[in-house]
Parts: sequence; structure tokens; C-alpha cells
Amino acid sequence: MNSRPHKQSMSELKLRRLVEHNQRLREDLARPRVKVSEASASLIRYCKQTKDHLPSPHSAAFAFVPTTPFFPSTNQHTLESP
Repeated sequence: MNSRPHKQSMSELKLRRLVEHNQRLREDLARPRVKVSEASASLIRYCKQTKDHLPSPHSAAFAFVPTTPFFPSTNQHTLESP
């Protein structure tokens, strides 16, 4: 007689975990893949076609004076546009 008939045995638990893991692996395998060279080319194309809205370090909007102990507040640390 089994004292706990409703509880699964260890082998059944292991089998269920393996089946679930196998299912996740099959889902990963079915996911569409892109070659690294294609993804890189796509990223380069996007960067060339899309305007960057952040100011560049050479623009006047980027000039600032850091106020930390590591950067004393002198004019030698400001960034100026050429």
C-alpha cells in the first residue's frame, strides 16, 4: 500500500520536467533566426538613415562645466565647438 497515492513519484516528476524542458527547446528552435552579418548590415543602415536627436560633443548645447570633486570648476574643462 502506498501511504501517499496522490503524490507523484520522483520518476514522474523528472519525466514531467524533461518534457517541459524539451517543449521549451522546441519553441526556441522554431524561433526565426537572423545571421549576424544581416543584423549588422541592418543596424548600420538604420543608423545612417535615422537622425540622432542627442547633441554631439562638438555642439554648443553640449558645453558644460562639471561640478564634481574630480573636475574643478575652471574653464579648461569646458567643451567648445571648433
